[in-house]
Amino acid sequence: MAIHYLLRRGVSGGSLLHPIRGLFLASKELGRRPLGSAAAGDAAAELRGAREDVRQLLKATSCHPILVRLGWHDAGTYDKNITEWPKCGGANGSLRFEVELKHGANAGLVNALKLIQPIKDKFSGVTYADLFQLASATAIEEAGGPKIPMIYGRVDVIAPEQCPPEGRLPAAGPPSPAEHLREVFYRMGLNDKV
Repeated sequence: MAIHYLLRRGVSGGSLLHPIRGLFLASKELGRRPLGSAAAGDAAAELRGAREDVRQLLKATSCHPILVRLGWHDAGTYDKNITEWPKCGGANGSLRFEVELKHGANAGLVNALKLIQPIKDKFSGVTYADLFQLASATAIEEAGGPKIPMIYGRVDVIAPEQCPPEGRLPAAGPPSPAEHLREVFYRMGLNDKV
């Protein structure tokens, strides 16, 4: 919802992805204070604590792949052609509901949710949507990948009825795999170059 609002206001997607400029623009346009301000201090402390607990979880369990998959599957339901939130899908924490966990593409992700739930319980001010993305980015970094700049402040859906329909993630064995992947990723606003 917030990203749709910013894009409609003329803020470019590339600007939102910039680690500093994106945070400033999102804060300015949505009436939020930048992360370093006093009002956001508690939220920033909770995010830092959650990130450290995710790091400890990764060291103890080597669950990097399933946490990356958790973040991808929560975000990968986004449809740029649907403007109404939460119907557009995306990183909104909906994957925590049983109805979405039962989607074929999400098989096994209940185990990721079981791993991450104690961290959510400890840092209740962090939304599921932010926690799933934080865990995914941290898993990539801790596995030797790049540090992924993040902007936090995602809003969780509140009911199972708000989950996206099944079929928005790539299928396991479509008849025309390349065309199917293009369809899925074009729906998210990506193309062959991005």
